[in-house]
Order: sequence, then structure tokens, then C-alpha cells
Amino acid sequence: MEEKVPIPTQPGCKFIGRILGPRGMTVKQLETRTGCRILIRGKGSVKDPKREERLRNRPGWEHLAEPLHVLITATDYSREHCGHKLACGIRSIKALLTNTDDEFKRHQLVQLAIINGTYRPSGR
Repeated sequence: MEEKVPIPTQPGCKFIGRILGPRGMTVKQLETRTGCRILIRGKGSVKDPKREERLRNRPGWEHLAEPLHVLITATDYSREHCGHKLACGIRSIKALLTNTDDEFKRHQLVQLAIINGTYRPSGR
């Protein structure tokens, strides 16, 4: 089963970064928690616009003609379990796309600083 969740276009909001997180950490955590495969697809999903233009008409890259979206896929032994996983994945992505909570972004920035070795706890 799969579902496409459109990514809104709001100036100043970097939804792809919110979904992927530092070094892809957030999307990996979401995939583990929900049991779904989560992919950014559509126009604007390739970081380099020139590369995206070259890939646009190639086989396997047809999604680049579609609007920017998150493709959530779930597989399981039963349709019921698969539907449950998919619903959980959709809820998680929609929460990231609708709630522009600065605390979440701060948490991602702290994770990135820890990864880069530049984290300095506040209060010093």
C-alpha cells in the first residue's frame, strides 16, 4: 500500500529538511517507528536543479513531473496491519508538515551539532 502526502509551499518553511533531519536521521527514525518507507518525491525533490532537469524524462524518474510530495509505502503480511502502518506513517508526516514547532527544529540542530562535534550545552 502507498499514499502520497503533498508538501505545502510556504515561504521560509523548509519542510524537506524537517522530514529528513540531520544526515537523514529524522526520516530513518520515522521509518523505524512507523514500519513504513518514506521518500521525498516530485519536482524539487532532487537537491541540484540542473541534475533534476537532466533526470526528468528518464525511466524511473517520472515522479519529477509531479508536485512535491512524500511517498509513504507500507508492506505487511495482512492488509489490516499494512493499513495501520500506513496510517501511522501518514499521521507522522502530516504532523511534521502542519506543526512548525521551533522546539523540534532546535532538537534537530542540537543533533546536528552533536554529529559535527560542535555541541556546547547552554548555561555555560
